Amino acid sequence: MRSRLLVISGMIMLALSFGLVGCDDDDDSTQDACESVDCGHGTCVDTTGTASCACDAGYHAEGLTCVEDTAGNTPPEFTSSAPADATELVLTAYEFSCTDADGDALFFGVDTTTDTCDGTLVYYNDGTGDYTFMIASAAETPSCVLSIICNDGTDFVSQTQTVTIHETPAPWCVDDYSWPGQLDGTDDASSLYGGTIATAPWDSGYDAGLADLEALMPANGSTLAVNMPVTQATIIASYYTPDVYRVYIADANAVFKVFLTEDATQQLPFVPTTGKRISFTVTEISNYMNTNEITQVDWTGWAVDGTGFDVSVKEATAAEPVTAADVNEVVRVSGILVADGAVCGTGYLCYDLDYGADSTVVFRTGSFNVFPAGTCLTFQGPVTLFNDTPQLTTYGDMWWYTWDPAYD
Repeated sequence: MRSRLLVISGMIMLALSFGLVGCDDDDDSTQDACESVDCGHGTCVDTTGTASCACDAGYHAEGLTCVEDTAGNTPPEFTSSAPADATELVLTAYEFSCTDADGDALFFGVDTTTDTCDGTLVYYNDGTGDYTFMIASAAETPSCVLSIICNDGTDFVSQTQTVTIHETPAPWCVDDYSWPGQLDGTDDASSLYGGTIATAPWDSGYDAGLADLEALMPANGSTLAVNMPVTQATIIASYYTPDVYRVYIADANAVFKVFLTEDATQQLPFVPTTGKRISFTVTEISNYMNTNEITQVDWTGWAVDGTGFDVSVKEATAAEPVTAADVNEVVRVSGILVADGAVCGTGYLCYDLDYGADSTVVFRTGSFNVFPAGTCLTFQGPVTLFNDTPQLTTYGDMWWYTWDPAYD
């Protein structure tokens, strides 16, 4: 019996020595899942044995690491309001501004797919700029769409506004007759300005022989040698180009432009002041674009017969428009330049001058005379022809005057 007990006790001890009974050393139910986990900018959380990261503000979990959030771009925004109204023939300037929360550099442009105001945009480096436009006729363009873009290099925002165009208040560009033109009564022998504006047309009996000369005019583009006296014709306009005077003369029956060569023997021996009456002998006439011209004279026969005489001036209106029949005659036309000038020959710009009831005539001047559309202008000088169409041509600062409009 004792021997059996000893055997059993030995077996138990042997079993214990080999781990066959007692505690299970492989049981890890109490082990922390966050052990050795470093979330960085956050804290590891053990949820039923599974580790995860609770990240600090500005960070988010990617696996068991907290990664810094990447900020997205904030689009810019306009802080100004575009105009909803504009007036025809008045330059409208919209001073726009735009800001960007991220402090990005801003760029601007016209949205050409939407914009119909056809304006000009200029922007500065401070988030501001100007968009300027002008509509010529409210009747033709009762409204336009203004559309500009503000861009921060990543995103852009558009500002679009329908602009109602209103007619110009009347009266507008009304001549106050404060400018007498080249006919100012000056009795200065060195000036081209003189004479007075006639209060009534010349009597038909005033005949300097110009009608007889006109009857001899050759075909367009041709010249004709003649020997015809002109007696006491009145200088109605004159101007000076380098080395030579150009003169317009008239009587009650006809008008001529005296267009002499630069040859010294052909030049006038006196200052051709308006309002002077002169006599001379014509030796050649020309038909230049259906315009009467005296192109050569007997220079020995010049004579000045008097000064300060009246000159007839036609007041052109919508009811009495400028026509080809007025060529070489002095007209007074007042109105508004409805568009910017366009190049029309070397060194010249042409404008459309509206002088009432949508009656327009071409105003042609040197390219150094630049006028913005909407300028009020009076022309008082001789009519010229281009392709049988009347136009008003100036030389230097002659025959035109600009002034401010008057509005109701």
